[in-house]
Amino acid sequence: MGTLADLEKKVSQLFIVGVPDLSLGAQEHKLLERIAPGGYIHFAHNIESPRQIIELNNDLQKISEENSWHNLPAWNSIDQEGGRVQRFKEPGTIWPSAKEVGDHNSTTDAFDLGQAIGAELKALGYNLNFAPVVDIPKDWNQPALGDRCFSTEVEKVAALGSALARGIQKSGVLAVAKHFPGHGTADADSHVSLPQCDLSLDELRERDWIPFKRCVRARIEGVLTAHVLYPKIDAERPATLSRKFIQDYLRTELRFNNLVFTDDMGMGALTNKYSLEESVFLALEAGCDQILLCHNIDELETIWTNVVRAYETNTLPKAKLDESIARIQKQKAKWIQPVVYADYSKAEKVLGSQKHLDLASVFKK
Repeated sequence: MGTLADLEKKVSQLFIVGVPDLSLGAQEHKLLERIAPGGYIHFAHNIESPRQIIELNNDLQKISEENSWHNLPAWNSIDQEGGRVQRFKEPGTIWPSAKEVGDHNSTTDAFDLGQAIGAELKALGYNLNFAPVVDIPKDWNQPALGDRCFSTEVEKVAALGSALARGIQKSGVLAVAKHFPGHGTADADSHVSLPQCDLSLDELRERDWIPFKRCVRARIEGVLTAHVLYPKIDAERPATLSRKFIQDYLRTELRFNNLVFTDDMGMGALTNKYSLEESVFLALEAGCDQILLCHNIDELETIWTNVVRAYETNTLPKAKLDESIARIQKQKAKWIQPVVYADYSKAEKVLGSQKHLDLASVFKK
């Protein structure tokens, strides 16, 4: 029987949180030392220069190693897709959009691109990239997607997405395919409101799941869920909160045994209906391993306390917590242990290298 302190530290591993600035203030430092979340995610407001990013990532990593459960290191994560979703820009390489990769249509170059993106991220102290997007849009006007997708053709998305994912992971950075079970025919932007998708289970199997299956076969080790409601399959809960989608389909049918990440729990798709505490509970109940709180650090302690209490009282089963912890521990042992702290003098040689600039230019032709 573990102690309460042990339980608290385990629960901390479930959360990936955003920080509000370019560096940690005293208050954030104290909070993160106390809770020691499983990881962090960065956005444009966290990024000023390579030296600053490296200092922030190293600082966050040090907090985790000194305070986390079993001294597990942290996921330092980012959305570095290329095109309009590229958080770190110059002096790094400006990467092509997924649509440009699709138009170029070379799996060899897509693999090399993934490896190059990963190499620059690793040089900055990142170890997890929320890419590739393997949604299949019905057209190029889909809300929130557009040129973030490789193609409207199933096979092209599957081939290029899995190649890019393999490249990212070849660089030593964990890749995360998104947004399962497929955002491509949804009718709204989930950042703002809850999209609905009227596809049947068979329609998803025959189209939208094929790129995810290919990524799983290519041994991708992260999948991120969609805040989308599929009324013909689960009329009550969007995919992120749906046991059917996480357990029955992603885990059992697609045989994905690695880390399931939620999309940001602070998005309008969920907050318009659920409180943050409620949606986090439902996501864990559904079987998600990693909960993204991208802009809610002020609410972290309250949410964390509620989740600890839920496991303590077995409202959420401890056995499921232990399953998630085992997956997290396994992936961290593979990808980020022992920790190698980022070094600016080494990063300078990688960021925006001529080799990477030449590769990026291939997709513009």
